[in-house]
Amino acid sequence: MKRLTLLCLLIITFLSANSQNQPRTFTIKGTTIDSTTRKAVGFATIMLSDSASTNIKAVPSESDGKFSMTHNKAGEYTVECHFMGYQTKRVPVKLDGERTIDLGEIEMNEGVQIGAATVIGQLVTTDIDKTTYNTSADPETVVMNGLEMMRKVPMLSLDGEENIQLKGQGNFKILVNGKSNSMMSRDYKQVLKSMPASSIKSIEVITNPPAKYEAEGIDGIINIITHRKTNDSYNGSLGIRGDQFGGLGGNGYIATSIGKFNLSLNLFLGEYLSPGSESTTVRENYFNDELRYGSSALSSDMSKSRNFGAWMEASYEIDTFNLITLAFSPFLGNYDNTGNSWSEYRNTRNEVTMRYDQLTTSKRSYGGISGNIDYQRIFMKPDRTFTVSYKMDYNPNSSSYNTVLDGVVNYESYKRYSNNKSWGAEHTLQIDYYEPITKEHIFEVGGKYIMRPNVSNSEIFTNDVPDNRYKNDLDYLQHIAAAYTSYQYKLKKFSAKAGLRAEYTINTGTFKLREEYPMFNRYFNLIPYVNLSYKPTDEQNFRFGYTQRLQRPSIWYMNPYIDDQNPMYISTGNPNIESAIGHSFDLNWGIYKRAFNLSASSSVLLTDNSIQRVSTLLDNGAIFSTYENIGRSINFSALNGYGSVRFFDGKLSINGNFGINYTRIEQKIVNGMSNQGWTYRISGGINGQPWKNGNIGFYGGYNSGNVGLQNINSGYSYTNFSIGQSLLKRNLTISAYISSPFRERMYHDYEQFGEGFYQKSENWNVERRVGISVQWRFGKMMQSVKKARRGISNDDGGGAASGGSGAGGGK
Repeated sequence: MKRLTLLCLLIITFLSANSQNQPRTFTIKGTTIDSTTRKAVGFATIMLSDSASTNIKAVPSESDGKFSMTHNKAGEYTVECHFMGYQTKRVPVKLDGERTIDLGEIEMNEGVQIGAATVIGQLVTTDIDKTTYNTSADPETVVMNGLEMMRKVPMLSLDGEENIQLKGQGNFKILVNGKSNSMMSRDYKQVLKSMPASSIKSIEVITNPPAKYEAEGIDGIINIITHRKTNDSYNGSLGIRGDQFGGLGGNGYIATSIGKFNLSLNLFLGEYLSPGSESTTVRENYFNDELRYGSSALSSDMSKSRNFGAWMEASYEIDTFNLITLAFSPFLGNYDNTGNSWSEYRNTRNEVTMRYDQLTTSKRSYGGISGNIDYQRIFMKPDRTFTVSYKMDYNPNSSSYNTVLDGVVNYESYKRYSNNKSWGAEHTLQIDYYEPITKEHIFEVGGKYIMRPNVSNSEIFTNDVPDNRYKNDLDYLQHIAAAYTSYQYKLKKFSAKAGLRAEYTINTGTFKLREEYPMFNRYFNLIPYVNLSYKPTDEQNFRFGYTQRLQRPSIWYMNPYIDDQNPMYISTGNPNIESAIGHSFDLNWGIYKRAFNLSASSSVLLTDNSIQRVSTLLDNGAIFSTYENIGRSINFSALNGYGSVRFFDGKLSINGNFGINYTRIEQKIVNGMSNQGWTYRISGGINGQPWKNGNIGFYGGYNSGNVGLQNINSGYSYTNFSIGQSLLKRNLTISAYISSPFRERMYHDYEQFGEGFYQKSENWNVERRVGISVQWRFGKMMQSVKKARRGISNDDGGGAASGGSGAGGGK
């Protein structure tokens, strides 16, 4: 018995000693959060490294920012938190006595540590009222311009003429950093083409804007966020790019801070060359036997556009409760083009009854200056803010064209020269108050006043003699007064937001040559807003929204100036046109995980007095085009989807984007015109990092075109390949790309029809483009330029109505 007891004691002693020699298991946990918003930074990469900076292990944080990892060896270590768009955060950790080390909330500052570990962030994220494409997480930004990047954003696409489409439609508003920009309103294509995608941090698509936004923008809002990081010293980047046509562009970025003063500046300039294009048009006139069959052809030489732009933001923190922010953005550019054309008409006997040849040289200079100042007062209560803002825009423009028309058969020859100078301004005063009553209840209220004067003067000479028949002298003034209020109820999984916006508009103007065209109209709109959001998990959400959207006609829609540069296609504005109101219903779903994300949406927009371009046939065979509140329209976005998946720790990613839409437009008269049709778009891309600091990318897609009241556009496809290599600790990136490698020219056609006529235009444009870009980064990116939480963001301009420029503007 004693021997048995002694044996048991020896076994217990041995096991106890052996257990003490087993390695201890330590648990490290914490939560990654944004240092400014205090929101969780989900799917961050958490790395544990030893004193020799050797990475031992890595784990991802959850969607709520929480993470946990284990290690079985005592010692001194460093926990590193990485996420695209944020500065790397390092926290020292000592593993000794405690088995569980809770690091609590780890604050991460926005920015990118130059030369830091490669971390691929989420390309797409959603909030209660918007979907965001994080361009800073897309490696192909170094070879794209801002317009090309729009193809990769969920719900956005480009048509055959490079007009942006939001869910297949073109009536939207564009903001830059949450604010309107005059040049985006007039010609966003020129601005975005000259703007490198690398200067853009993210692109937000807001299809159901809340009450604080202006009601203008039938289809929604596109908000472009530029980079604006600072640190305690400085940081920046320089880039240059070029293509085989001789186009050359450069961009620069710098940010710094001194004490309480922060500053960031984005600059870009360049010359964009478009190779010559060709188009042919055939027309049939059912009402005129002598001009029954028409045909024409146009060829244009290489066109050049030269642009310079900048975005500057600065802030000064007076004290803990008072902040002043400034923003300034100039843009200058010019454009010139030469085109040769001929037009011919035949009778039913196939005899030539009219023909003329035409040579037109056009030049255009444009510009814009935007500036704003915000004063923000915060209080002891977290997030309670009061903001007063003033914004000014000024945009001078000048254009000229010189036409020599040679009448060959039954048409009078002439020479015509036109010179037009115009300017527009905008002054905005806004007040906002934001009150989080409790964590669950949020209230906000605000008001705004906008004044927009516009002046246009022209001189026209026909055969060297002043010709007042075509003068475009117009004085125009618009006043807008608005007030809004909204309330949000927010729980962990459910939130509801409702609001109301009132807008009163007065338009006055005089077409100075003809006093019979004085313009005066006014209207009052009351715009409701409702948004419901449900999050069954932190990784999944459902959203439903309803609001009304307003299409307020801009000066481009109302100016009665008659444009007859093409004698057989005459266009003018309508000073009596009214605003259109659309009822928008929106349903969204999304699931977002570290390795993949999926989102889908469906919406319908009902408009009872939509603004449409209407074309009729004149007695002389010319088509006359203007704008009218033609009737009702239905835009049904049956399904819009986006998905992406990542493999091999983000070294390979695949994404796709698609949309299916139905459009019906009809006049509210018996036997009136109508048109309808289904359209679709699909795009996708692959991006890989097959070697160290190297990148290969491909994207492509197809857009089936769109449907209008009197027109149908054909579809088109596109492809792009890129390759890049980073050097010098990833501070220098050299990239090359080729677009449309499988065909040199793109073809698309445009069909137009109406009572008594049918017309089809076919267009060929050089699409293949080969280019190279070099980007150099320096410094460290740390905190952002501080900015007021509320500020001016006008999105109520009707957008450019000519030249297919679509719409622009702001919040």
